[in-house]
Amino acid sequence: MNKPGPQISEKSDAAKNYKMALRSYRFQRARTPGIIEVLNENSYVMAEYSLRTRSVKWQRMVLASQREQIEKWLEDHYANA
Repeated sequence: MNKPGPQISEKSDAAKNYKMALRSYRFQRARTPGIIEVLNENSYVMAEYSLRTRSVKWQRMVLASQREQIEKWLEDHYANA
C-alpha cells in the first residue's frame, strides 16, 4: 500500500495568504464621521468603507484577491459598529 505523503491543509494556506494580503494595509477612522479608510504601506488611501451603507468605494487599483479579503475583513470587523 502506498502511504500518502504529508498533506498541506488548504485552510492553513488560505489563512496564510489572507494574513499576508492584510499585512500590507491598515485601517483607520477618517475625519469624516462613519468612514473607515484603507491605507497601504505608503499611507495612500486605497479605499473608503462607509459604516452607514456598508459599502466600499475603491480609490486605487488593488488585486482582486486582495480586494475580496479587505472587503471581508471590513465587513467582519465593522459591520456591527
